[in-house]
Amino acid sequence: MAENAFSFHFLEPEQCSKGGKLDLTYWAYHVRVRTTLNQYARKEMEVVRRYSDFEWLRLQLQDDYVWCVIPPIPEKAVQGTIEKFFSSTHNDTLLEYRQRALRKFLIRVGAHPHLYNSQLLQDFCEMDESEWERHMKAPKKNKSDSGSITTALS
Repeated sequence: MAENAFSFHFLEPEQCSKGGKLDLTYWAYHVRVRTTLNQYARKEMEVVRRYSDFEWLRLQLQDDYVWCVIPPIPEKAVQGTIEKFFSSTHNDTLLEYRQRALRKFLIRVGAHPHLYNSQLLQDFCEMDESEWERHMKAPKKNKSDSGSITTALS
């Protein structure tokens, strides 16, 4: 069931800046999501996410699902390192490579028997950019001991 629960498509990425003279630019990825899961308010969504949003999602999934192998995301390489390799051999750019790898990450999370139903993935897919930014900055809620693995000391 989980393998067909989602469809992820990336639109053309957009180079953005916060607007200040000293602000660095970053790439925004437009992600279209379709789902068949009932807990989603909408079955089709579009969100804009930065690379750091994917990093944060992956780290949170690792923290919350310690018993699962969380799919990797591409390294955040210095411009040109990966790009030279891929440009010469596959005629791709770093941006295209990263976008494909981030899509693969979402597809694998969306097909995972435990992760596809996570609140984290739902928040990632449903929240707009400002909600998502507040969500990432919010202090993490304490988890109950019911989901954690504990060992008794004798």
